Amino acid sequence: MMMRLYYLILLTTIVACNNSSGTTTVKDTTSSSQTPHNNATTSSFSQPVIEAGCYQQVLKKDTADMRLEMKDSIISGYLRYNRFQKDGNIGSFKGVLRDSLLIVDYTFRSEGMTSVREIIFKAKNNQLYEAVGKRDERTGKNIYVSKDTLQYNAMPPFVKVDCNKMAEVK
Repeated sequence: MMMRLYYLILLTTIVACNNSSGTTTVKDTTSSSQTPHNNATTSSFSQPVIEAGCYQQVLKKDTADMRLEMKDSIISGYLRYNRFQKDGNIGSFKGVLRDSLLIVDYTFRSEGMTSVREIIFKAKNNQLYEAVGKRDERTGKNIYVSKDTLQYNAMPPFVKVDCNKMAEVK
């Protein structure tokens, strides 16, 4: 009798373990552009939209350097624009990842003033394309007037670079 009970418990344990390891649940990490991701961690079968690290944009003598950090759908980092024969600016950003869009508030110093500007980047092929569109100043923040009319191919993309070869961005 004791031996049957032992085998019954062993059999139940084996069946329970096989059922839990044989079932795979994959969460859908896509969402509409109106709601942020609740879980930006991708399954082992899909590639991330963008990777954390350093990115650089070059347009003739103008450059921009970015250090991007990610935790789930929350993104943050540092950004520096170096414009030839113009005042550059440097600051930090925080925002969210929604589908392939990084929507951030960039707080920066330029000409002795601190400002906040909304920036949207579209991630594609591990590059970041900065949105270009009509802007307006509202409640102390420079924002895009209409997100539906933004253009993402008007400027060269930010491409991933080795952080050790880029000037410190902070």
